[in-house]
Amino acid sequence: MNKRLLIIEDDELLAATFQRFLEMVGYQVDVAGDYRGGRELLLNGSYGAVFMDINLPGRRTGMDLLQEIRETDIDTPVVIITGAPAVVTAAAAVRNGAFDYLCKPVEKDQLIEIAAAAVRHKALSDEKGRQHRNLEAAFSRIRELVVDADLSDQSGPARNQADKDLAAKHKAALSERERQILSRLAQGETTSDIAGCFAISIRTVESYCARIIEKLHLDGMKALRRYAIRNKK
Repeated sequence: MNKRLLIIEDDELLAATFQRFLEMVGYQVDVAGDYRGGRELLLNGSYGAVFMDINLPGRRTGMDLLQEIRETDIDTPVVIITGAPAVVTAAAAVRNGAFDYLCKPVEKDQLIEIAAAAVRHKALSDEKGRQHRNLEAAFSRIRELVVDADLSDQSGPARNQADKDLAAKHKAALSERERQILSRLAQGETTSDIAGCFAISIRTVESYCARIIEKLHLDGMKALRRYAIRNKK
């Protein structure tokens, strides 16, 4: 269970208070005071939950960051905090995938209770994801064994063509950006190189790689690199 939390709050006194309350019950807490700092920590770290003020300084709001989190497939539970509650704001937060919605002043017990619920939710979600990936890997291996058995009597060239056809079928399931990333992995580029090329974060590149691994039924990043090199044009 990931007990590391992130607080994104521009009120330094309030952020310090939240941090103290949560650390008293065993959480590790990082703090950011604006959209940019919170985004950087979130994209490059791993958190069990995020507490975020909806009104952050600058042009970008907490709601903007919440939407970006969901668009990049980060599944960390986000609890929105505001000092000016409104039904329309709560509805927008829920539509953008907020785990919960708290109004200031936030009581200590309420904060701790929501943190525990969010962290439990993340742990359950991660476990379901692991089980799903394990099942997919098992089914993929079975399918590969069946294909190997079917091809065992074929000549070398026929088998090679069947392998190529299977690889082409897998690659067809990838998006254009995923195919671009696969091509660059085949050239030996690192995730950092790829992030710089496409002007995206390393965390976003890793998310793309995770989706490619799932679609191609591969066993991790090393297997993805081997696949990319083996099937490069």
